[in-house]
Amino acid sequence: MEYSEIEPKGIITVHEQGVEGNTFKFKEGDEILYAVGIIMKKPMPDRFRGRFDVLPFEASAWHVVSGMDNVQPAKNNIISTKEAYAKTSEWLPTSEYEGTGAPIITWYESYDFSKPNKKSEIWTPVKKRN
Repeated sequence: MEYSEIEPKGIITVHEQGVEGNTFKFKEGDEILYAVGIIMKKPMPDRFRGRFDVLPFEASAWHVVSGMDNVQPAKNNIISTKEAYAKTSEWLPTSEYEGTGAPIITWYESYDFSKPNKKSEIWTPVKKRN
């Protein structure tokens, strides 16, 4: 975690977008990119080379939806990470934006998935529709 120095700080997962423009890219049985890591600005330290991969990201506009898992007690207007994905899926086709095809980042405040009130965010790279 000491190398997680730029936003979003914390644990992230990265996976390919299922939609590019208005076209669904995957069918059942396809392999997709799914990775777990942190966001770094500096080069990877030598001691990690060969053990971890670097996935470069270009600058982008992002649609960000916040969620919270393991809410204790349940709070009004708090959505789970799963519901945050659903909100993005509902918003994208009705907005003036479309997915870029670049991977989606899911940020988690903690790597402890049992932690109460664990914050998360879904970061979807988007661009204005033509």
